[in-house]
Amino acid sequence: MSDHYICLIPAEPDFIPGEESQAAAVALIQKTWNLEKSEITPETDTHIVFRDCGENFESVHCPHCSAEMEIGHWQALMDQSYSDENGFTISTIQTPCCSKSTTLNDLCYKWPMGFSRFVLRTVDPGYEISDYLLIELESAIGSELRVIHQMY
Repeated sequence: MSDHYICLIPAEPDFIPGEESQAAAVALIQKTWNLEKSEITPETDTHIVFRDCGENFESVHCPHCSAEMEIGHWQALMDQSYSDENGFTISTIQTPCCSKSTTLNDLCYKWPMGFSRFVLRTVDPGYEISDYLLIELESAIGSELRVIHQMY
């Protein structure tokens, strides 16, 4: 049986909310989904980390022309942007399809994935995050959030 999680990450990879903001977001999820506090984990990493969707991964697309990116090319870009000492650097890349500038974080991932230093991870309650809850969480955290559904 697979494990399912929902990860909420700031749209800006370097953004880290304060402890009060993190606690407010945890309390919102706890109240809305009736979860135990131990089922909701705020994590802050020293460096930018790639937050994948696990078995949900399907494809990577250009944010400009929507062309699907070859996985080997995407993996090479990921390798170039990563070091054991510094994690990922979010620098400008050129898309192979239309030669426009973007970043690894701004590529269109099916299912959503992204990069961050902060993540709020919770067990999947079995239903979608409502627009209202997402707005409330973004207000509590102080940043636009990206929702990642992980399955392992």
